[in-house]
Amino acid sequence: MMNQPDYLSLSHAPGLQYRVHGPKGLLLDFNSGFSDLVRQTPVTPATIFNGYSVTKTFTALAVFRLIEQGKLALSDTVGDLLPEYPFSGKFTVEQLLAHQAGLANPFPLPWIHLADEDDGFDAAAFSKKIIHANVRLKYVPGTRTRYSNVGYLILGELIDRLSGMPFETYIREQIFEKIKTTGYLDFVGPETDAYATGYHRRWSFSNLLLGLLLDKKRYTLPANSSWIAFRRTYVNGKAYGGIVANATGLSDYLQALLEGRLFENPGTLEQLFVRKEPGLGRGWFTGRLKGQTCFCHAGGGGGYYCEIRVYPALRLSSVLMTNRSGFSDERLLDRFDERLLTSLT
Repeated sequence: MMNQPDYLSLSHAPGLQYRVHGPKGLLLDFNSGFSDLVRQTPVTPATIFNGYSVTKTFTALAVFRLIEQGKLALSDTVGDLLPEYPFSGKFTVEQLLAHQAGLANPFPLPWIHLADEDDGFDAAAFSKKIIHANVRLKYVPGTRTRYSNVGYLILGELIDRLSGMPFETYIREQIFEKIKTTGYLDFVGPETDAYATGYHRRWSFSNLLLGLLLDKKRYTLPANSSWIAFRRTYVNGKAYGGIVANATGLSDYLQALLEGRLFENPGTLEQLFVRKEPGLGRGWFTGRLKGQTCFCHAGGGGGYYCEIRVYPALRLSSVLMTNRSGFSDERLLDRFDERLLTSLT
């Protein structure tokens, strides 16, 4: 196994959590670095981070819960289910899940609000505005793959409509309560020091872009050393990136998923974990490491970057949480998990 400096150095972050769980229990629970650089607060198992796009795996799971309940089908045409949106072409629920619906993907960094504004933030109005602004498709559905947060806002609207309750309420009742995690999973964080401060590299090209795309005076604090600190923020669209969690919460989620505890029918998990083409699944991306197929998803944005992964054949899951910005799928778990898989296979 790698030692502590190796893990922290690979993460390129002030602090991290790395947790690995197998069929017989917890294999690794590693916490290192600082959740707050000014106060020198260490990262602990209780530290909480923004999960960003790992939320999409929960949204996909909710879609399959609705399919089990007979309220939805993968082949359903979305425009028929949401007729208030004049989409310029027809696409299905499955194409939405797989980012093949032809939708645009505006850069979502500015789609945030301060945590202390959350009670008054109108998420439904935001979602409707963004979807209406992107009803013209960019390509023929099913012919290309283009990652789209807009697509998952639309899935959130479908879940609202077909479940008869707000998206986050459905996720809490149908997923969170079934997981019974000993960690943290929600769409808001507690007002405690357990919430990690999010950081962005001060001396980086992306910091120049940050100033062009975001009101830095509003959303960040004055620079300290080599890092710029974010004020606590939430994303505007819960369905594409709203999860707030720690590694324990996400690890408990992944194990509940692998053990079939989140579906009524045993075959539903197989339908969720389908490889549609190299690298793509239904709400998940796919890969291989040390001969093992994995399903994975990254979550990144201002101040935080994380990855989650499952190896179905091994009933193994891994979670990485960090408090530094990330804007692409870095596949860090390829490097973190490699030695562990070598020892197990």
